[in-house]
Amino acid sequence: SGTGKHGQYISAEELEVPEGAPRRIRINVSPRMPWGAFHSQLKVKGSGDTPDGSTITHEFVVFANGKTFGTIRADNHIISLGTLAEGGSFHKRNRIYREDGESFKVLNTAILQPTVSGINGTAVQNLDGSYELIITGTLPQSHRGPINAELMVQTDVPGEEVLRFRVTGVVPKR
Repeated sequence: SGTGKHGQYISAEELEVPEGAPRRIRINVSPRMPWGAFHSQLKVKGSGDTPDGSTITHEFVVFANGKTFGTIRADNHIISLGTLAEGGSFHKRNRIYREDGESFKVLNTAILQPTVSGINGTAVQNLDGSYELIITGTLPQSHRGPINAELMVQTDVPGEEVLRFRVTGVVPKR
């Protein structure tokens, strides 16, 4: 069973293997999985017989992380600001595009749930019709620790009207 932020979109099935061979599990990702990076876990439960004939139950968790795309693709599914100094500035770019070369429009961008003030996001169209998503800003002088936010991008592409990119970085604690 799937757990975690995107667990409802993850399922699994045990694959048939020859007797005595290691077990194999196929992880399935739902076509309803939202666009972009996904983070989930898969809880696996099983039972078996010990050499003395008693039955035992096992349970473990494996990560089921990845990325899903549709018509729109991105150079990176996470925008990493990296390690920054206190009060440091940043300027990061991430290109989004259509593999089929068709034009599309970015209608709006917004920074959602920032853990620190000073993060700005915008989209600039390139000559080839792709867009540069640009994250800029200057951190508060007092901030130390993780930096997290989400860049939400609205497009005119059916089924991909809202794209979400995780924005992450850190100011080391000294």
